[in-house]
Amino acid sequence: MIIVDLNGLKGFGTTADMADINPLAGKLRNLGLHVDGIEGHDCQAICQALEDHRPGPRAVILKTVKGYGVFYGKPRAKLRGHLTPRPPCARSLKARYRSKL
Repeated sequence: MIIVDLNGLKGFGTTADMADINPLAGKLRNLGLHVDGIEGHDCQAICQALEDHRPGPRAVILKTVKGYGVFYGKPRAKLRGHLTPRPPCARSLKARYRSKL
C-alpha cells in the first residue's frame, strides 16, 4: 500500500507552481493501483483504509491541510521541517499500528 499525504505544498511553494502532480489519482490508476482518496485528518477513515485488505496494489491519497489543528490561518509551505506538537490522532495511529510497521 502506498500512502500519499496530499497537502498541495512543497518546501518552497505549492506543488502546482513547482512540480504539478495533478491528477495524481489518475496517474496512480494508470500504474495499475486501486486508488482511494480520503480526508487525511479523519482518524477513522485512515484506520479503515489501513485495515482494508482488498487484493492487489493500492494507494491511499490523504487530502490534508498543512498545520491542521495546530496553526491558524493560511497554510504555509515554510512550516515544513518545523517541529509541531503531534495531534492525538497521530499518536493513537502510531500506537495502533506500531507492531505492523
